[in-house]
Amino acid sequence: MTLKLWRVSAAAATNVNENIVVPVTVLVPVATQTFPHFDATVLWGAVLNAGDAIWGLAGSGSSLSISGDGTVVQV
Repeated sequence: MTLKLWRVSAAAATNVNENIVVPVTVLVPVATQTFPHFDATVLWGAVLNAGDAIWGLAGSGSSLSISGDGTVVQV
């Protein structure tokens, strides 16, 4: 399974190569009981402003489930 990730600002609003998080396609291993998760560590600590987004493209549309978590900080 392959995965591409983009961190897209509200101003860009598209997943062009200037916004790609990883310059190459990532190979995601098959999940097992021992390793049920794959961490996209490149996004750890990423800060998204209002309207920003993370876009993803999997090599197969029905076999990859992505979830994320974080904190909302209002100033």
